[in-house]
Amino acid sequence: MIKLFKLTLIFLFFGVILCNADSKATYDDSSNWPFRLSYLGGYNEGSNIPDKIKLPGVLIRIEKEKNQSIALIDFGGEGIYKIPVEFTDLAERAAAIKEGRATKAWPNHTFLLANKCILSAGGSIGLLKADTMSQYQGIIYLPINEEDLTGLDEVLESVPANLREGKLWVILPDFNYQDQKLIDSLSKEIASYDFAMPRSFLSKALIWSLHYDHSKSFILTDLDGKILNQRD
Repeated sequence: MIKLFKLTLIFLFFGVILCNADSKATYDDSSNWPFRLSYLGGYNEGSNIPDKIKLPGVLIRIEKEKNQSIALIDFGGEGIYKIPVEFTDLAERAAAIKEGRATKAWPNHTFLLANKCILSAGGSIGLLKADTMSQYQGIIYLPINEEDLTGLDEVLESVPANLREGKLWVILPDFNYQDQKLIDSLSKEIASYDFAMPRSFLSKALIWSLHYDHSKSFILTDLDGKILNQRD
């Protein structure tokens, strides 16, 4: 009887491990990331997250910090927070996408950027559309300040040449600007690359979400927002 009890405990233990590993593998694949996540409450370790956030927020990305998976979530007026994934419904939502019980019309950052940015590509300027983004293999987020406009070549060179091919550059201006004036200026400076920039009335919210820690010179992601490369 004791041996049977011990065997049962062993099977339960390994079952939990396998279950956790399967959940982790599900959300390690960014194509399973949901566009929205809910905070389940209970995370109080060094955080100031209101425990009464009821509505789901927009998942910006999942990051690794000290061997822990952290979800960066934009809750709109409630704020942007980094929350360990176990305090969210990520596992449930990601599993639903993987198993076909939920669908994604577009990758997360395609949905996030489409119709909110102006695109300069092949000598043409227009609104960035979701179907256009499918041609790119990733996104290079490049923050700039007003002083960078006089030395943009140097800013672009901060991104290694081997990372640039097939990517959409998304310029994140950290200053007030007029759409047409800035896009015309940038189009002359970045003529060899397809790039987009947030429309001015949306820029602060998008830039705060996408470049949350404000310490990176660039961030390269896939179309779902998974970080592939970045540089301080």
